[in-house]
Amino acid sequence: MIAAENLEVLSSVDIICTVTPSPKPLFKTSQLKKGVHINAAGSYSPAMHELPEDIFMNTSLFVDHKESCFSSTADILVPLEKGLLPTENYKGEIGDLILGKIKGRTSDSEITVFKNVGIAIQDLITA
Repeated sequence: MIAAENLEVLSSVDIICTVTPSPKPLFKTSQLKKGVHINAAGSYSPAMHELPEDIFMNTSLFVDHKESCFSSTADILVPLEKGLLPTENYKGEIGDLILGKIKGRTSDSEITVFKNVGIAIQDLITA
């Protein structure tokens, strides 16, 4: 993994991992490569906001835990409030994806986001 400060690299990378307490988005949706996958794990409160507000307009969203993600992080709360997260773009929880209950990426050009705010069971399993 390479940490990059130059946002020009976003147009050529396949995976982006965000792990910051940033109060504002780290990049613009227009800077992303088609088919990129984003692991967004940093923001976990209404005051933290790593992802651009419009990212979910044409992106598939997967989460660790729906109730936690849809109630605690600005990455999802702000797009919801502004009508920028179409219902059909929320695909489900990562556990259901792993179990094969829901589909993952459906094309090479699809942008996918995994939003993780952390839940106790994940901490317990990791420990």
